[in-house]
Amino acid sequence: MLTQGIVAALDDEHLAAVMAHERAHLTGRHHVLLALTRALAGVFPRIDLFVTGAAQVARLVEMAADDIAAELHGRQRVREALLALADTGAASPFEATEVGLVDRIRRLSPLPTPTPPQAGGFASSLAIGVVLAGPLAATLAAAGGIGVCTLGG
Repeated sequence: MLTQGIVAALDDEHLAAVMAHERAHLTGRHHVLLALTRALAGVFPRIDLFVTGAAQVARLVEMAADDIAAELHGRQRVREALLALADTGAASPFEATEVGLVDRIRRLSPLPTPTPPQAGGFASSLAIGVVLAGPLAATLAAAGGIGVCTLGG
């Protein structure tokens, strides 16, 4: 359901990303899956599996729809649209932006650039090398026929 508030809150590119997200829900028949899991949680509210499962399924179908929209419009555009909707409250009738919002935005954010190893990394590597050198030297010595240890001599 597209409201005037959503249309007003987004520019054309963000609106296209939101529409791709919603089409992904329809194509994937997420409404059927959500209805089933919510029904089980409603009928068996004391069984944690059903209650937790319904919440996690809702979270995961949102992420799946985000991924499909991101393939078409880019991760940044979908993330920006989510943030715009969350800031304006325009999507509150759906509450879709509230389902796992932090995790969804984190998944759509660029991965951090790896930092170069620090001096501590060298020290750790050196320590591991020293620890491995002893058994390796003993194995090589035994293979070469040098007696490393004599018993009862």
